[in-house]
Amino acid sequence: MKTLTTIAAALLSAAAIAQVPSPPPTDSADPAGSPQATFESLDRNQDQRVSKGEAAADDGLSAQFAALDADADGYINKNEYMRVRQPRIPTPEPQPPNPDPES
Repeated sequence: MKTLTTIAAALLSAAAIAQVPSPPPTDSADPAGSPQATFESLDRNQDQRVSKGEAAADDGLSAQFAALDADADGYINKNEYMRVRQPRIPTPEPQPPNPDPES
């Protein structure tokens, strides 16, 4: 009887875990969250550039707008956007040579 109770408890636990809802999908156009997808979603009028008004939808971009607008034309074009939004691969720091323990 104890074995039957243990099995029933295990099955009920598994059923309860299976009922956990999955998280809602994100609103991103690209599930990988690529920089281009974000640029496309910010460029509401599809003129291949993001105005200050369009950038207001992204707090970080809006705060850095002037710094990102490299040519100071009042817009962030795709090249300017990609320069700052592309993932950066860290470069390893140089290691000092290992001292020879036998010398």
